[in-house]
Amino acid sequence: MGDYKTAHENHLLAKQAKEEIYLERNKNLITVMEVTSKDERAKAGLICWLGDNELKSLAIRQSRMMFFGFAALFLAVVLAMLFLWRMNRLKIRNRALVHEQKLLYDLELKKLETEKLVELDRLKSRFFANISHEFRTPLTLIMGPVDKVLAQTDDKDHKKELGIARKYAGKLQTLINNLLNISRLESGNLQLHAAQIDIVKLVRSYLQAFESLARKKHIALNFSASEDTINVFLDREKFEQILNNLFSNAVKFTGEGGVIEVTIGRVQPAGSSGQEVEIRVSDTGMGIAPEHLGHVFDRFYQVEHKEKSYYEGTGIGLALTKELVELHRGIISVESEPGKGACFILHLPLGKDHLALEEIADGSKAVTAAPAMPVEMPDGGDVPVPTEEAVAGANGNQPILLIVEDNADMRAYIREYFESAYSIIEATDGMDGLEKSLEHTPDIIISDVMMPVMDGNEFCRKVKTDERTSHIPVILLTARASAGNKLEGLETGADDFISKPFDGKELQARVKNLVEQRKKLRELLEARIRRSVNALQPDLSGSGIASMDERFMQRVFEKLREHYTESMFGATEFSSAVGLSISQLNRKIRALTGETTIGLIRTYRLNRASELLRSKSATVAEIAYDVGFSSPSYFTECFRQHFGKPPTEY
Repeated sequence: MGDYKTAHENHLLAKQAKEEIYLERNKNLITVMEVTSKDERAKAGLICWLGDNELKSLAIRQSRMMFFGFAALFLAVVLAMLFLWRMNRLKIRNRALVHEQKLLYDLELKKLETEKLVELDRLKSRFFANISHEFRTPLTLIMGPVDKVLAQTDDKDHKKELGIARKYAGKLQTLINNLLNISRLESGNLQLHAAQIDIVKLVRSYLQAFESLARKKHIALNFSASEDTINVFLDREKFEQILNNLFSNAVKFTGEGGVIEVTIGRVQPAGSSGQEVEIRVSDTGMGIAPEHLGHVFDRFYQVEHKEKSYYEGTGIGLALTKELVELHRGIISVESEPGKGACFILHLPLGKDHLALEEIADGSKAVTAAPAMPVEMPDGGDVPVPTEEAVAGANGNQPILLIVEDNADMRAYIREYFESAYSIIEATDGMDGLEKSLEHTPDIIISDVMMPVMDGNEFCRKVKTDERTSHIPVILLTARASAGNKLEGLETGADDFISKPFDGKELQARVKNLVEQRKKLRELLEARIRRSVNALQPDLSGSGIASMDERFMQRVFEKLREHYTESMFGATEFSSAVGLSISQLNRKIRALTGETTIGLIRTYRLNRASELLRSKSATVAEIAYDVGFSSPSYFTECFRQHFGKPPTEY
């Protein structure tokens, strides 16, 4: 029972008692032995020996019991320790499992949050693109007619009013471009294309574009530079947006009689071995309060003034300016005191070590054109009026133009430029356009990209992958002007891509070029069929037609090769063999070869007849029957019209 000391004492007492009993028993035995005979003594000795052995056996059994007791105790302790160790391991494993599950849960949660952010960013980008499309469509319908009337009118009052309309249309276009630029900056798709530019010359020339506006407000424009030339690696287009925003704000918020000063010079930033160019644009306007000074570059932030909002508008101009400056690895800051004006300070690093290799444009492609007029200029420039040019169609007929656009005013605007030279068909969306392209097989299609039911890209893809319409040139119109969007449109098979807002005259020219190009391809293919050495299988390689159209023509010639000997093989049988309706087959063949269906069958038979005549394999009458003519005299007349001489002379 665990009380080993008492047990040991009791054991000693028991042993002593046994010894005393033993001595007492031996004493009795001795007495008996003295009385008994020798035999009895021997018997008593035997009994004594047996008793001694019994005592020894009892001692051995007691020793074994103690050993097994200690062994059992030791085993119990070991088992208890193993149990405790096992329980501890299970606790540790469970704790690790719970921690791992928590990490997996957190990871999954972060993944879901990331996916939601990506989806939100995608939806936001789509929103910017969609709202841009919604803005650019009416903007095109504003700028086009305004430019047209400006070019036609000589009335000064009308010119002035139209100039104001043109000015604000240009301003709206700039705001739309700013929205798209911010969207591209957020998604990382706005790429820098920097080239070495003389920044002194650029800033001076761009500032001069504001002289007229400053003169109207009696504002003095002062420019100074520490050197005549300072070369900086810039993306000219993006840097002009920076200058436009800074100069526009300076002119806008400087009162009459004020002064705007622009200075340029080299500076050595503290703690840096490289030099920077510093541009300061300061004005004597109303200034910015200290509590607003740190937020002027925040997106959609408008500084309130007691008279009016200081940076009135959308609040994206200066935000875009800051992000474009940082895209150039530069820094922009502002200093101001209320009532004393503001000074915007721009620092740009010199050299090109700070730019990535893909951000440096090829010097041969650098833009050197004069800066565009700022959007604040009130006078609208003269724009040439688009003229309606007649475009000759096949066989003297007017070519068919299909306009696919969901905006009715835009359809009417496009129609105005083409209705005198083309037969116009209109469709309200991609699905409607697809049905009408199959029904009428137009000579050319102009389609918007963003439309309900079916967008322009999908519409173009279906047109270009259907052999009934694959030959039709398609021009896509879109507000998405980025290179990626253009590439997406061209990958659908579009023949041209025009960004909104567009010039109607430019659209006219591109349509005419595509129609003329299609006409030349048609004439080339027609001549190749007529001059083919192998009449049974004309060689179409290198004819310039699309691969799908080439496969279509190969199938057409395969059917002709199978049936040209049949005199009853006409347009109906031909269309059935090819798998198109009579009208669809006729329009398709006419668009590709300039021939009608019947004309192509006749040409094929006559080319085969010319081969047989050259080989002198039969008489003229026999050859006429062999190639499917039912009358030798009709064959002779057709042959003479086709080759310029009768079969006998040929």
